[in-house]
Amino acid sequence: MELRQLRYFVEVARELHFGRAAEKLFISQSALSQQIQLLEEEIGVDLFVRTLRLKQRKVELTEVGEQFLIDVVAILKQSEMALENARSLGQRKNELRVGFFKLAFREWIVEIIHTIARHFPEVEVKIIEYPTVESVQDGLLEQKIDLGMMLLPLKDEALASQVYKNDYLSVILSEHHPLATADHILLEELKDQKWVVINKPLHPFYDYIERLCQKAGFSRESHIVQEVSSHEMLCSLVSLDIGIAFMPSLFDLSKEPGLVARKVLRSGASPTEIEVNHAIAWRKRQLSPLVKAVVNTIG
Repeated sequence: MELRQLRYFVEVARELHFGRAAEKLFISQSALSQQIQLLEEEIGVDLFVRTLRLKQRKVELTEVGEQFLIDVVAILKQSEMALENARSLGQRKNELRVGFFKLAFREWIVEIIHTIARHFPEVEVKIIEYPTVESVQDGLLEQKIDLGMMLLPLKDEALASQVYKNDYLSVILSEHHPLATADHILLEELKDQKWVVINKPLHPFYDYIERLCQKAGFSRESHIVQEVSSHEMLCSLVSLDIGIAFMPSLFDLSKEPGLVARKVLRSGASPTEIEVNHAIAWRKRQLSPLVKAVVNTIG
């Protein structure tokens, strides 16, 4: 059985006329009839009512033919999708789509892109920006990107990840803040402080921080004095001592005068750092050789 024969069958079933179907298929009517006959012989059943075809020149599907038409249409659609997917993959076999969230550290992005360019010079890297960490994961699940730069945890078991940089949570304060002289700060000590925060829709791990604070016995919600949309504005307001802010330790404060950063620790018998894991992520299924090679190189 060939796909060509199935397409012939569908055309005859739609036209209910061998002559019109043959014209649309650009073949002779006799050749079309022969192919349909071969198809019926292979299946072992009549797809069209034979007596009507022979006596009245009418074309009508048998009950088996009607069900076969439904199945064949589905098969042909699936085969077309398979061809389109193959063409699409072939066209972008040398393209790597990398997604990152809006507030990702620029140095991290540049470093990864530079690594890919150095080891895979023939690959064209396409950078796609997303508003949040969660939307980067959505981009992966929807197959709009091949690799995602994000913060853990992952939200779906269909994704896999590899930690790229280990980080920890710090708090940034004005150099004149009473806690600025401490070597480190316990999370509980930040209760009742005034806060400057990144807008929740943009914040890469807002809910995670809130859960940490609640476990430490407080909430920041009623003490937030200003919401901003960029790290630059956040640092400027903290330097004016308007409030304090959480920030991953990888953030470079060397160009931000009037600020200090202090490591935040969970309390306990042995106070511990609060990890913030920067990772690259990808889809587990249909992992292409290119994505696999890039992941191994970056890791």
